[in-house]
Amino acid sequence: MNAANNHRGFIELLNPRFFLVAIFQVLVISGVSSAQSPPSDKQPRVFQERSGVLEFSGLMIVRPLQVRDLAARGQTVDGIEKARLRASARLEEYLVEYISETDEFIVSVPPGQTENSYSHSLMASGDYQYAEPDWICHPTDKVPNDPSYFRQWHHKKVRSPAAWDITTGDSSQVIAIVDSGVQLDHPDLAGALVSGYNSADRRAQTAGGDVGDVDGHGTFVAGLAGAIGNNRTHVVGMGWDFSLMPIRYYNQPGGGYLHNLLDGARWAAENGAQCINVSQTGVEYNSVQTTGAYVKSLGSLLFWAAGNDQRDLYWFDWEDVIIVGATDRNDDKASFSAYGLAVDVYAPGTDIYSTGLPGGLAIGNGTSASAPMVAGLCALVWSQHPGLTTDQVKECLFTGSIDLGTPGEDPYWGWGRIDSHDSVAAAGVADIKANGMDGNISIVQGDPLKIEVSIEPGLFAGAAGDWWILSLTPTGWYHRGPAVWLPGVHVAHKGPLFGVGPSVVLDWSGLPKGNYQFYCGFDTNMNGIIDMDAMVYELVEVTVL
Repeated sequence: MNAANNHRGFIELLNPRFFLVAIFQVLVISGVSSAQSPPSDKQPRVFQERSGVLEFSGLMIVRPLQVRDLAARGQTVDGIEKARLRASARLEEYLVEYISETDEFIVSVPPGQTENSYSHSLMASGDYQYAEPDWICHPTDKVPNDPSYFRQWHHKKVRSPAAWDITTGDSSQVIAIVDSGVQLDHPDLAGALVSGYNSADRRAQTAGGDVGDVDGHGTFVAGLAGAIGNNRTHVVGMGWDFSLMPIRYYNQPGGGYLHNLLDGARWAAENGAQCINVSQTGVEYNSVQTTGAYVKSLGSLLFWAAGNDQRDLYWFDWEDVIIVGATDRNDDKASFSAYGLAVDVYAPGTDIYSTGLPGGLAIGNGTSASAPMVAGLCALVWSQHPGLTTDQVKECLFTGSIDLGTPGEDPYWGWGRIDSHDSVAAAGVADIKANGMDGNISIVQGDPLKIEVSIEPGLFAGAAGDWWILSLTPTGWYHRGPAVWLPGVHVAHKGPLFGVGPSVVLDWSGLPKGNYQFYCGFDTNMNGIIDMDAMVYELVEVTVL
């Protein structure tokens, strides 16, 4: 960026010889946009960041009062000239760029000031139409910055961005990939990996077991479940922040023994994996259900690909294994996918982009791709609702799915095609806003502060439970408003939930300067005890300046 060129229009505005020309140019600009009235100097606007939505950049966009506005105030030509020169000169030291087409100045926030303080000082001069942050903007849906995300059509189909507005996952959720191993130094996976197991050799990775990928299949599958999100690298899994456990059940390319596979699944459940994915054949054998029941008894779920042989799996229906078929972009069954009574849900499985060898991308088709999407979705549900049982997570998965056949479960489509948002929301959503905004906000001391909370209890509707409003300050718990009090806790509502959408608004105006965290949430304990692990909750952070 050439500073001299950027400043040329600005310097001309300061030169009296060019000022009459500038007046006529600005008159044209004013005729287009002077319908915007300047904000009142008596009530300076407070700009509030929203993480992932609008964020400060350290720059401002400033527009002086337009000629038409000044003339309307009764200014003479001489007065207009002085006002325009004064407004321009005040910005000169911090000028980044002058946009002559709109008569706007891009300026840096001066050292020692903030976007709010600088805006307030400029507007107090009475020389400007507006002085606003040059926001870092983001899409309206929460999407990652991974460069090949937009090739992953399945995320839009299953509404991943809407689910990510609720949660992007949590590293406490461990997804085991029982497969060919995983490329341990893949840039989109390495940071998510936890110690795994070689079930062919019966040796944990910590004891020297080799879990590196022997043919690339496991790396592809792992990326669909949990490739790291928002890291500007390749693709993203069903969540951004999961932990991935590599379980290698064969040491030569092409596959291995079923018993080694099942041993790997059991080891994973015994060692902390809640979601265990198997994108292999063999689903129809009874030992699969037996292992499914075992891992479920440990609080885990087993997911298995239906197969790519177009079979009708009409003769079995495992109670404790979630079997996954494949759909295409049109929500039709993929031509290769197995189907029938055994299949519980479907997920996209054609032209799917994921992580691949060596350290890059791969594209594939098959129920091998569909199954880890479902495993990742259930990990996303558990991330938002860590206190759910395995049966409750399954209920969220099934009831959140989109019917593609007869309403409810049917022997062809099962429960339908997965929907990330509806499954994550199925167990309930807690929402908290400060002055109508999510995320992080800043206010000036003395400004109003209204905290609004609401819950959608989902499958807990009508159940007895505790509904909490909590706030945390730098010095401890802070309480305000009429309530029944427990030590450190403000109980906004306690008792049966009222169905969908109860809400309450509390006035927390008058807080002293400081940083505050407000939580709202609910649990089903009905015991007046805060148990964050059992709660569905959300927080908002408030800075009082």
